[in-house]
Amino acid sequence: MFIWRLAHNSLPVRRNLASRGIDLDTKCPICRRFDEDCGHLFFRCKYARICWRLMNMEGIRTQLMECRSGVETINKIWELERTTQLKVIVLLWRWWSARNKVNDGGRMQNANEIFSSVCYSLMKFGKLEQSVMKKLGAGHSSWKPPPEDIYKINSDGSFDPNNRSGGWGFVIRNTNGEVLYAGAGNITFAGSALQAEAIAAYEGVLQAARLGMSRIILEMDATVLASALKSRSIDRSAIGCLVHRLRDLMHSEFTFCTVSVCNRSCNQVADSLAAHGAYVMTSGSDVFMSQVPDYVMKLVLGDLPANDI
Repeated sequence: MFIWRLAHNSLPVRRNLASRGIDLDTKCPICRRFDEDCGHLFFRCKYARICWRLMNMEGIRTQLMECRSGVETINKIWELERTTQLKVIVLLWRWWSARNKVNDGGRMQNANEIFSSVCYSLMKFGKLEQSVMKKLGAGHSSWKPPPEDIYKINSDGSFDPNNRSGGWGFVIRNTNGEVLYAGAGNITFAGSALQAEAIAAYEGVLQAARLGMSRIILEMDATVLASALKSRSIDRSAIGCLVHRLRDLMHSEFTFCTVSVCNRSCNQVADSLAAHGAYVMTSGSDVFMSQVPDYVMKLVLGDLPANDI
């Protein structure tokens, strides 16, 4: 509905309301500098531009800013790659929600808070899509062991937006599906779901480096983080420093390192460890060498190749 109204220029921005005979101040409620129409609100407002930069989409913002109508804007979005389409749409939607709170007299969220809400929504959409695809019988429904002489790290993060806390978990296994190392930890303050995912990945890769492993696969169900780790561009997001540290660690400590995205059903061990870190542990971390705690034992056994069960 939001996208339909944006395409038809029917969102209740102040210029639109004034054109319908409503007597009101047409200045943008966020920057208070220029009249608020959709072009200004979403693409020209100086605070909106900060959010576009945090999402590494300044070039896309410039293209959309040049569109002359809502329909042209949406058509331009449909020309983008599918994951980028969703990223743009969610940013527009979350920015509209933040604007509405200010318009109603509430507090304006800062750019990092909006960025975090966008990442959280993208992650939820991604996991929902994976769940739907699983029900439709698409994709693989079970964890796949790595090739011989390569170790697979599955990582996952958990984030509670209400308490701004979270947890991380990872598990390292060999080609036989045997657990070599696992870990779980609590995050007292989590800025976003994406930050929790990045911390989980970092903890797993760091432990693999400490164990002397040289060939690894880092697997996760967080599409946004996986794309950031594969990219060579400068990451200016709120977790940019952590992404760069993780990239450097992967490139300097391993002769072979690749990042892959899996269905959530293939990442249940790491997901359970992260949930334990977030909701059971109150602080610190737990590590498990050559074994796993009871609460994930069944999940580990369920991931073993059929001939090993």
